[in-house]
Amino acid sequence: MRNIGTYLLSVILIAGTLSAVISMATIQWLYPDRGRGQTGTTQGAVTDTPKADALPSAPTSGPETVSTAPKAVTPTLAKPAQATPPAATPEEKLALDFLLRAAGGDAQGAAALTEGLSTDFLKEQITRHVPVPQRVATLPGAPGSTVVLIWATTGADLARIQYQVTTQKNKVHALKGPLAPEGGFAPFALTMLGEDARPLDMAAHKGRALLLIAPRAPEPGLAELLTELQTTYAPKGIDVALVLDIKSPDWLTAARAAGYKGPVWRVKARLDDVPLVARGTLLGAYGVLVDRAGFAVASLAALEPLHYNLPDETPASIAPTVFRAYGLLP
Repeated sequence: MRNIGTYLLSVILIAGTLSAVISMATIQWLYPDRGRGQTGTTQGAVTDTPKADALPSAPTSGPETVSTAPKAVTPTLAKPAQATPPAATPEEKLALDFLLRAAGGDAQGAAALTEGLSTDFLKEQITRHVPVPQRVATLPGAPGSTVVLIWATTGADLARIQYQVTTQKNKVHALKGPLAPEGGFAPFALTMLGEDARPLDMAAHKGRALLLIAPRAPEPGLAELLTELQTTYAPKGIDVALVLDIKSPDWLTAARAAGYKGPVWRVKARLDDVPLVARGTLLGAYGVLVDRAGFAVASLAALEPLHYNLPDETPASIAPTVFRAYGLLP
């Protein structure tokens, strides 16, 4: 009897042990995180966030080191050095000093250089864009006043903008700007064709300026103006071309008959659609001024004397001043 009791007791113990093992195995399979030590977390804490798969540990010797991935660095455009561009005349120096003071936050100092411009107006017009002047030039102006054109950059993308500052008797009398076409000043991107309608190799014009003139309702004198501008400025780095962006074979014949011997280009687009600050015509023609950096900077109307209240001048007489101001001439 004694042996039978011992045998039964052994069976019971073995069955209990197996039951415990099976229960623990079931718990570990269903809930693999339970029962394990939780290093670095509060014991018994429950989170619903699934754990990422652990990377295999590399064998180490000596102290353990922790490596972290480098943080991504967002590249930033370098700002141009704010060196004062050269000013050739007292009026240009006044206009530049005025703009630099306002852009630097000295609205009162800038207002002191003006006649009737308030500090609130200057803050609204200038400090909202914080211009960095790059170049200063003078536009044609009526007697007694000078219009100074200041080219600048602004913003993280260094967008090009311009200001027109009118001075009279050592005071700033008017300010226009910041001025830029919708979408900003951009390189001239139309594909030009030759007179035979084959694509032109524009690489031959790199570093040169362009004066593109397209007739709309040609007036007398347009062909002669084309010839004068092409003859005078082609040797100085400005390529003057008659552009047929709309069908006008009759006028081409008339221009040739009037003595125009310059280049004739074609384009499957309209020059009117090039983004510019202002638009207008000259002697019944529309056109675009492209500077030596390849940017479309002004309409052909920039050569209209009446635009500057100069009725006694001609387009050819004001052309040198206009071309320098807009970067077509050095």
